[in-house]
Amino acid sequence: MDDCPRRTLLGGIGATVAATTAGCLSLTDDSAPSDGGSEDDDDVDVETLFEYVPDAFDSEITLTAADIDRLETADTPDGYGLAFGLGTAALQEWGGNADAVSSGIVVEDADDFSVPLTVISLEDGDLDALDLETDVSLESKDHDSGVSYEYGTHDDSDDIVAVVDDVALFAESESTIDAALETVGDDEPTLLDEEPALSEGLDYISDADTRTAITDVDDEVPEFDLDGDDIDYVAFATTVVDADTLEHTYVYGLASESLVTDEIVSAFEAELAQEPAHLGDEPTIETDDNVVTLSWTTDLEAQRQAADHDSPSGLQVESFDPDDEYVHVRFTSGDPTPVDELTIELEDEEYDEEIWADGQTEVGEDDTIRFEMDVLEPNLSVTVSHEGDGFGSSFGTTIFNNFVFDFQYDANAEAMTIRYEDEYALDGDKLAVGVYDGELNFDSEDDPVTSETPWEGAALEEGDEVTLESLEPGQTVVVGWEDPTIENSLAQRTVQPPGVPLIEYEYETNRLTVELTFEGDDSEPADDYELRIDDEPASTQWSDDGDTVSDGSTLTLDDVETGAQIGVFWDGDFHIGGSSAVPSVDIVAEIDGDALVLEYEDGPSLPVSSLEVDVFGDGETTEIDLEEEVDETFEEGERVTLMENVETEQMTPSVSLRYDGNVIGSAFPDV
Repeated sequence: MDDCPRRTLLGGIGATVAATTAGCLSLTDDSAPSDGGSEDDDDVDVETLFEYVPDAFDSEITLTAADIDRLETADTPDGYGLAFGLGTAALQEWGGNADAVSSGIVVEDADDFSVPLTVISLEDGDLDALDLETDVSLESKDHDSGVSYEYGTHDDSDDIVAVVDDVALFAESESTIDAALETVGDDEPTLLDEEPALSEGLDYISDADTRTAITDVDDEVPEFDLDGDDIDYVAFATTVVDADTLEHTYVYGLASESLVTDEIVSAFEAELAQEPAHLGDEPTIETDDNVVTLSWTTDLEAQRQAADHDSPSGLQVESFDPDDEYVHVRFTSGDPTPVDELTIELEDEEYDEEIWADGQTEVGEDDTIRFEMDVLEPNLSVTVSHEGDGFGSSFGTTIFNNFVFDFQYDANAEAMTIRYEDEYALDGDKLAVGVYDGELNFDSEDDPVTSETPWEGAALEEGDEVTLESLEPGQTVVVGWEDPTIENSLAQRTVQPPGVPLIEYEYETNRLTVELTFEGDDSEPADDYELRIDDEPASTQWSDDGDTVSDGSTLTLDDVETGAQIGVFWDGDFHIGGSSAVPSVDIVAEIDGDALVLEYEDGPSLPVSSLEVDVFGDGETTEIDLEEEVDETFEEGERVTLMENVETEQMTPSVSLRYDGNVIGSAFPDV
């Protein structure tokens, strides 16, 4: 079965409960709330489902139970999940419809996060109500314990389903099903009978609509003076008070009452105080012998309003004069928002509202705020936080990081000249230049091979320059503020050898043309450049036509097979350009009604047997076989319906056309 994602509880108590409060159960309700309770009074309640959970698991267990019918009465904002995906492990494995479930229990293995057992109620004991995509042929059986049940196996895995009365058991092994049936028929001890910590944790939140208890608590220990041995269990829950209100509860069962000290209670209070104010009412903390209980409520009406509000974000420095007292910065997006709900931090320090707001009472898109000029420095970190009724968002960015540097590389001298071409003077003491082997990205952990501060002791002004010696193509030069890293970069450039190849392939004639382009009128040794086809030197090279190459030097080859891989190399094996010998086409994708349609707008006739279409949307890629839609060749002007009943509210699908595995065209429909 698919694994459920692991939760992290404290270190974000409130945010965790508000978004993910039921282990492997989920509810994301886009419909209007019901009037509460189950539509079928005969549905099996959650307490009865516990009778089907055996004491048959070798590892620590996380146990989650949820009354889905009750949860659905909460009027949650779109995308606001009360928990992780209901039956993620079971119903997704079997292709089931979670909306058909009224209540359920999930047993999660705390060691590997697999789900050995899922127990859910069934309307009238009918497995068909779940609309399982997997073909299941149920066989009626009688268990040794005297229980009559129906039994089926999964086509593609070892998973098993058993139906007993109005309850379905989805399990990873037959032994788990066998143990569950013995528990029901022979009145064997249940998991809660044999695991008092789980039972006690769930009892403290017995009236909640979704409950989880955990005994493997090492990952759930608060970040203060407790360790895993000090906590017997952690339980957490959500209760629907009414359509607009949720109540959240955390329960910590400590190993002894002596651990419930004033210091520990104060630490819990401090932890909750760090949570965003928008989560709801002021949290409360209670103690009962060895148990600490934390609870608070969430105002869903405020959450719904927040979902419709776009907090201010995106910052752009307006034109400014370094001699001015202030620099003005504009919000590029966001609805009008009261200033007193916003906090702005510069380099993680809160900035004075009276300064940045400049008398404004609300700000949004196209409104400007201001910072004192003397706090402005390159790559200034700015965080805008919005905290209010139902709101809890934070936007972070850096500003003042767009500076103009010109990089010129002399391949013959193996030297690069860096020239500053911006009007704003920079403090040379804080500028460093580093050289790295290879290209850089934000995952790079390499240190620079050389580092220097060429403008130390002076201001860097427009026109100032420095020349770096002994640089080779492939190395990267970084100009950084305080440190020459990619995170602190003001400008960077990877050294490239001279020349950029332009590659064109004529599909109908199999003709390949490769042109070298250069800046200026300089020429380069022709022997430095080699054309390769499928990793082998081409039959014709630039050196065949002379000792040098310059802008416009061109090679033309006939009879180049479609699909061949083309590469241009400099000085041996330095790759400066490449492509595939594939047709050049233009395609258009559009939504026609609710259908996704592909139009072949321009290009040669193509054999359908060589073509494939990929449609990417909602996180999945679907391959379309054009041979079922088009006769033999795909002709210019043809239109093909790729999909029906396309929903574009969440994600616009993209279309790629491949020829023998190579992408030759991509398109996005306008929606």
